[in-house]
Formats: sequence, C-alpha cells, structure tokens
Amino acid sequence: MTYSLPGDIYFERLLTSLLFDSQIETNKTPKEYADRGYHTQKAELKSIRWQYCTDIKRIISELKLAISMLRNIPEGQYLQQVGSTRTEYCLFIISAFLDTLHQMKDKLMRLLYVLNYEEYKKYMSEAANIKDLKLNKAKQLDISGRSKIEIDLEEWNQEAKNEIGTALRIRTGHHHNLSKIHYHKDLQDSQMGAILSQETSNILTEEYKQKLAKMSDESFYKWQGEYVRKLSITLDKALQNLNNIAKKLLESDLDIPKTMDIYMREFPELFIVVPPAEQS
Repeated sequence: MTYSLPGDIYFERLLTSLLFDSQIETNKTPKEYADRGYHTQKAELKSIRWQYCTDIKRIISELKLAISMLRNIPEGQYLQQVGSTRTEYCLFIISAFLDTLHQMKDKLMRLLYVLNYEEYKKYMSEAANIKDLKLNKAKQLDISGRSKIEIDLEEWNQEAKNEIGTALRIRTGHHHNLSKIHYHKDLQDSQMGAILSQETSNILTEEYKQKLAKMSDESFYKWQGEYVRKLSITLDKALQNLNNIAKKLLESDLDIPKTMDIYMREFPELFIVVPPAEQS
C-alpha cells in the first residue's frame, strides 16, 4: 500500500513556506545580536513553527516505518537472538505506531497554536502546560475559515467515530489501562496453539503437532494482516486530514507566505532563472 497526500501536497508546501519564512525572519536580526546567539521574539516564533512542522514530517516517516516493520517480520533466528517472539515483536510495533500517532496529534495542535503571532506570548507562558494545548485550544484559533478547520480537527478527537479516533482510544487503553490488543481472537488462537504444542509435545503425534502449528501460524498471520490493514487505513486518513488542514492554512489570512515570489526575492541564489525564450 502506498501512503501519499492526495492531490497537491499541501503539507509539503506548508513545510517549505515555514522554512523560508523562518530563515527570512532570522536574517533580519541585527548582526551584533545574531553574533551573540540572540534573535527577535518573532524570529524565535517562526523557527518554532517550522520545527513543529518538521517534527510532523519526521512522525509521518516513523508511522510508515512501523507499518513496514509489521508487514515484514524478521526471521525466527533474529527474534531468538534478541529474546523475543513474533507476537511480542508485532505488539511492540503496534504500540509504537499508536504512541507515534498520538504524538502527531500533539505536534499538530501545538503547531496550530503558534501559527498566530498574537498567540505567541500565551504560548511562551503556557507551553509547559499540555492541558492548555489540547484540541479545544487549537479550535479557538482566530483565522479565516476557522469553522472549516474545526471539522478537520474533530477527526483527532479521541471520541470520534473514525479510524483516527479509534486508534487514539486503543492507544489510551493500551497505555493507561488494560490493553485489548492482546485479546484479539486470532492472536489468542495463535498463542494457544503454540502453548499446547509445547506443553504436550511428548504425548502428541507428529500429525497433530503439525495441525497445531498450522493453526497457530494461520491465526497469527490473519491477526498480523488485519493490523497491517487497519494501521495502513489509519495512516492514510491521518495524511488526508493533515493535507486538508495545511491547504486551509495556506488559504487563510495567517502570516504565512503563499507564493514563491518572496523566496525568489530573498534567496535569488537558490533559483535557476530561465530566459523568456526558453520558457516558451
């Protein structure tokens, strides 16, 4: 399965925009201050905006990696060397995916909170208090098209009846309460088959041992395949949501460069100028 942002990659545009915007603002810092490692408050804000966006890009890569690792389980010899079973390996990957998805939610909420320059002082005083940066805080952003962005933000509500909300609820249960990931019927059948085969190996016929091993393998790979499918769908939904939000941010009245003109003006050495005759 290929994970991609639909249509134009608005998130990549947003990332590029915030990167150049941060560098432009940093370049405005007087040299005597920059040489001492000081920057203006606005330059610091724009650097934080870009860093949060970069963090989200890193998280996307980690989520894709988790699914790839779940799909391609290492050989038994490797698992024996690290003292793990295939079930423990998969459960670790699923847990990592869920935690990383929750991390994406946190980074997205914080990015939205600091996109508005007027909110920056509040951010500086409240950044350490994660309770102030939850979903309801992000939805209070005073930007054009806010109501439309609120619809996208609701998909990150843990109570939402969608793939993202379901994954976040499972993560909360797995992280704080009794985990239900372990109690999937196919996983239980797989583990039961393995246990019976080990505990009664001295009294079972070879034919029945093979049947137990086959049942264990079939149940395990069915469980594994189902989670690969579910996590893949969840990631695609998260990427679509992220792209929708990025598109609306770029269309909003926030202080975000909307075109390449500002980059070409500030950093002409980075762009190749094509003569008019060649452009046609």
